Amino acid sequence: MRAEGLLLRHLTNVYRVLSNTVPPAFKTEAVDEVITYIETLLRITDSSLLDEWETLKDPDYKPNTDEAQLAPKGPTDITRDREAFTRLVRNEVFRFLRMLANKEYQEIDESFPLEQMFPDAKWKYTELGNAMDAYYATHEWIRLDPAARNKINTKITESEDRTTWLIEQTLVDPEELNDFQIIFSLSITGAKENSIVKIVPLELKSIAE
Repeated sequence: MRAEGLLLRHLTNVYRVLSNTVPPAFKTEAVDEVITYIETLLRITDSSLLDEWETLKDPDYKPNTDEAQLAPKGPTDITRDREAFTRLVRNEVFRFLRMLANKEYQEIDESFPLEQMFPDAKWKYTELGNAMDAYYATHEWIRLDPAARNKINTKITESEDRTTWLIEQTLVDPEELNDFQIIFSLSITGAKENSIVKIVPLELKSIAE
Protein backbone atom coordinates (compact mmCIF):
# COMPACT_ATOMS: atom_id res chain seq x y z
CA MET A 1 0.00 0.00 0.00
CA ARG A 2 2.84 2.39 0.81
CA ALA A 3 4.47 1.76 -2.56
CA GLU A 4 1.18 2.38 -4.35
CA GLY A 5 0.64 5.59 -2.43
CA LEU A 6 4.13 6.80 -3.25
CA LEU A 7 3.64 6.01 -6.93
CA LEU A 8 0.31 7.85 -7.06
CA ARG A 9 1.81 10.86 -5.30
CA HIS A 10 4.77 10.85 -7.69
CA LEU A 11 2.49 10.69 -10.73
CA THR A 12 0.41 13.55 -9.34
CA ASN A 13 3.54 15.67 -8.95
CA VAL A 14 4.73 14.80 -12.46
CA TYR A 15 1.32 15.76 -13.86
CA ARG A 16 1.37 19.12 -12.07
CA VAL A 17 4.91 19.90 -13.21
CA LEU A 18 4.17 19.06 -16.84
CA SER A 19 0.86 20.89 -16.81
CA ASN A 20 1.95 24.02 -14.98
CA THR A 21 5.63 24.61 -15.65
CA VAL A 22 6.34 23.48 -19.21
CA PRO A 23 6.15 26.56 -21.49
CA PRO A 24 3.53 26.31 -24.26
CA ALA A 25 6.27 26.54 -26.90
CA PHE A 26 7.75 23.27 -25.60
CA LYS A 27 4.46 21.39 -25.24
CA THR A 28 4.83 19.21 -28.30
CA GLU A 29 2.27 16.60 -29.30
CA ALA A 30 4.36 13.96 -27.55
CA VAL A 31 4.38 15.99 -24.30
CA ASP A 32 0.62 16.53 -24.55
CA GLU A 33 0.14 12.79 -24.96
CA VAL A 34 2.17 12.11 -21.81
CA ILE A 35 0.14 14.68 -19.86
CA THR A 36 -3.12 13.17 -21.08
CA TYR A 37 -1.98 9.65 -20.24
CA ILE A 38 -0.97 10.54 -16.68
CA GLU A 39 -4.10 12.61 -16.11
CA THR A 40 -6.33 9.76 -17.26
CA LEU A 41 -4.41 7.26 -15.15
CA LEU A 42 -4.88 9.44 -12.07
CA ARG A 43 -8.56 9.97 -12.77
CA ILE A 44 -9.30 6.25 -12.95
CA THR A 45 -7.19 5.40 -9.88
CA ASP A 46 -8.75 5.09 -6.44
CA SER A 47 -7.47 8.14 -4.57
CA SER A 48 -7.85 6.28 -1.27
CA LEU A 49 -4.40 4.76 -1.93
CA LEU A 50 -2.85 8.17 -1.51
CA ASP A 51 -5.11 9.09 1.40
CA GLU A 52 -4.18 5.93 3.30
CA TRP A 53 -0.49 6.57 2.80
CA GLU A 54 -0.81 10.16 4.03
CA THR A 55 -2.80 8.97 7.06
CA LEU A 56 0.00 6.56 7.96
CA LYS A 57 2.38 9.50 8.06
CA ASP A 58 -0.02 11.90 9.78
CA PRO A 59 -3.09 10.66 11.70
CA ASP A 60 -4.59 14.16 11.42
CA TYR A 61 -4.25 14.19 7.63
CA LYS A 62 -7.25 15.47 5.66
CA PRO A 63 -7.50 14.75 1.91
CA ASN A 64 -6.58 17.71 -0.26
CA THR A 65 -9.55 18.92 -2.30
CA ASP A 66 -7.45 19.42 -5.43
CA GLU A 67 -6.04 15.90 -5.25
CA ALA A 68 -9.49 14.46 -4.64
CA GLN A 69 -10.71 16.18 -7.77
CA LEU A 70 -7.68 15.04 -9.74
CA ALA A 71 -8.10 11.38 -8.82
CA PRO A 72 -11.73 10.71 -7.82
CA LYS A 73 -12.88 7.30 -6.66
CA GLY A 74 -14.51 4.92 -9.09
CA PRO A 75 -14.23 4.42 -12.84
CA THR A 76 -14.35 7.39 -15.17
CA ASP A 77 -15.62 7.49 -18.74
CA ILE A 78 -12.32 7.94 -20.56
CA THR A 79 -14.14 8.38 -23.88
CA ARG A 80 -15.92 11.56 -22.80
CA ASP A 81 -13.09 13.84 -23.91
CA ARG A 82 -12.68 12.69 -27.50
CA GLU A 83 -9.36 14.46 -28.08
CA ALA A 84 -7.79 13.05 -24.93
CA PHE A 85 -9.21 9.60 -25.64
CA THR A 86 -7.84 9.68 -29.18
CA ARG A 87 -4.39 10.39 -27.76
CA LEU A 88 -4.68 7.39 -25.49
CA VAL A 89 -5.67 5.23 -28.44
CA ARG A 90 -2.75 6.46 -30.53
CA ASN A 91 -0.39 5.81 -27.60
CA GLU A 92 -1.61 2.22 -27.46
CA VAL A 93 -1.21 1.82 -31.22
CA PHE A 94 2.37 3.04 -30.97
CA ARG A 95 3.06 0.72 -28.07
CA PHE A 96 2.14 -2.06 -30.49
CA LEU A 97 4.28 -0.55 -33.26
CA ARG A 98 7.27 -0.15 -30.96
CA MET A 99 7.13 -3.82 -30.06
CA LEU A 100 6.60 -4.71 -33.71
CA ALA A 101 9.61 -2.64 -34.77
CA ASN A 102 11.72 -4.47 -32.17
CA LYS A 103 10.39 -7.82 -33.46
CA GLU A 104 9.00 -8.63 -30.03
CA TYR A 105 6.36 -10.89 -31.51
CA GLN A 106 5.90 -13.12 -28.49
CA GLU A 107 5.52 -10.07 -26.25
CA ILE A 108 2.88 -8.73 -28.63
CA ASP A 109 1.05 -12.05 -28.39
CA GLU A 110 1.09 -11.73 -24.60
CA SER A 111 -0.06 -8.10 -24.60
CA PHE A 112 -2.59 -7.92 -27.44
CA PRO A 113 -5.33 -10.31 -28.58
CA LEU A 114 -4.25 -11.80 -31.91
CA GLU A 115 -7.16 -14.23 -32.27
CA GLN A 116 -8.89 -12.22 -34.97
CA MET A 117 -5.66 -11.65 -36.87
CA PHE A 118 -4.66 -15.34 -36.86
CA PRO A 119 -7.81 -17.29 -35.88
CA ASP A 120 -6.48 -20.74 -36.82
CA ALA A 121 -2.86 -20.40 -35.72
CA LYS A 122 -1.59 -22.22 -32.63
CA TRP A 123 1.54 -20.06 -32.32
CA LYS A 124 0.19 -16.64 -33.18
CA TYR A 125 3.45 -14.80 -32.56
CA THR A 126 5.13 -17.06 -35.12
CA GLU A 127 2.44 -16.20 -37.66
CA LEU A 128 2.94 -12.50 -36.92
CA GLY A 129 6.64 -12.86 -37.65
CA ASN A 130 5.85 -14.67 -40.88
CA ALA A 131 3.41 -11.95 -41.88
CA MET A 132 6.07 -9.30 -41.30
CA ASP A 133 8.41 -11.06 -43.75
CA ALA A 134 6.51 -9.38 -46.59
CA TYR A 135 7.26 -5.98 -45.06
CA TYR A 136 10.94 -6.70 -44.46
CA ALA A 137 11.33 -8.02 -47.99
CA THR A 138 11.25 -4.40 -49.18
CA HIS A 139 11.95 -2.34 -46.04
CA GLU A 140 14.77 -2.49 -43.49
CA TRP A 141 12.92 -1.23 -40.44
CA ILE A 142 9.81 0.54 -39.13
CA ARG A 143 10.22 4.20 -38.36
CA LEU A 144 9.05 5.46 -34.95
CA ASP A 145 10.28 9.06 -35.19
CA PRO A 146 8.02 12.14 -34.84
CA ALA A 147 7.23 12.06 -38.56
CA ALA A 148 6.01 8.49 -38.19
CA ARG A 149 3.82 9.53 -35.25
CA ASN A 150 2.12 12.23 -37.32
CA LYS A 151 -1.65 12.03 -37.12
CA ILE A 152 -1.83 11.75 -40.90
CA ASN A 153 -0.62 8.15 -40.56
CA THR A 154 -3.51 7.16 -38.29
CA LYS A 155 -7.01 7.00 -39.74
CA ILE A 156 -9.89 6.43 -37.32
CA THR A 157 -13.38 5.57 -38.55
CA GLU A 158 -16.30 5.41 -36.13
CA SER A 159 -19.11 2.92 -36.68
CA GLU A 160 -22.60 4.25 -37.35
CA ASP A 161 -23.79 3.17 -33.90
CA ARG A 162 -20.73 4.84 -32.32
CA THR A 163 -19.74 1.70 -30.44
CA THR A 164 -16.61 0.77 -32.38
CA TRP A 165 -13.59 2.45 -33.93
CA LEU A 166 -11.69 1.05 -36.90
CA ILE A 167 -8.07 2.21 -36.80
CA GLU A 168 -5.89 2.08 -39.91
CA GLN A 169 -2.26 2.69 -38.98
CA THR A 170 0.28 3.20 -41.74
CA LEU A 171 3.74 1.73 -41.17
CA VAL A 172 6.22 4.45 -42.06
CA ASP A 173 9.33 3.02 -43.71
CA PRO A 174 12.78 4.55 -44.42
CA GLU A 175 12.00 4.81 -48.13
CA GLU A 176 8.74 6.64 -47.36
CA LEU A 177 6.75 4.30 -49.56
CA ASN A 178 4.41 3.76 -46.61
CA ASP A 179 2.76 0.84 -48.36
CA PHE A 180 1.77 -1.31 -45.38
CA GLN A 181 -0.97 -0.85 -42.82
CA ILE A 182 -2.08 -2.54 -39.64
CA ILE A 183 -5.81 -2.50 -38.94
CA PHE A 184 -7.18 -2.46 -35.38
CA SER A 185 -10.64 -2.40 -33.87
CA LEU A 186 -11.56 -0.76 -30.58
CA SER A 187 -14.72 -1.21 -28.54
CA ILE A 188 -15.91 2.18 -27.33
CA THR A 189 -18.41 0.44 -25.08
CA GLY A 190 -15.64 -1.59 -23.50
CA ALA A 191 -13.50 1.51 -22.99
CA LYS A 192 -16.39 3.27 -21.24
CA GLU A 193 -17.19 0.35 -18.97
CA ASN A 194 -13.63 -0.65 -18.07
CA SER A 195 -11.78 2.69 -18.34
CA ILE A 196 -9.11 1.07 -20.48
CA VAL A 197 -8.02 1.24 -24.11
CA LYS A 198 -7.94 -2.24 -25.62
CA ILE A 199 -7.10 -2.34 -29.32
CA VAL A 200 -7.59 -5.58 -31.25
CA PRO A 201 -5.26 -6.21 -34.22
CA LEU A 202 -7.24 -7.39 -37.23
CA GLU A 203 -4.97 -7.39 -40.26
CA LEU A 204 -1.54 -6.55 -41.63
CA LYS A 205 -1.83 -5.68 -45.30
CA SER A 206 0.00 -4.12 -48.21
CA ILE A 207 -1.61 -1.01 -49.68
CA ALA A 208 0.86 -0.69 -52.55
CA GLU A 209 -0.77 0.55 -55.75
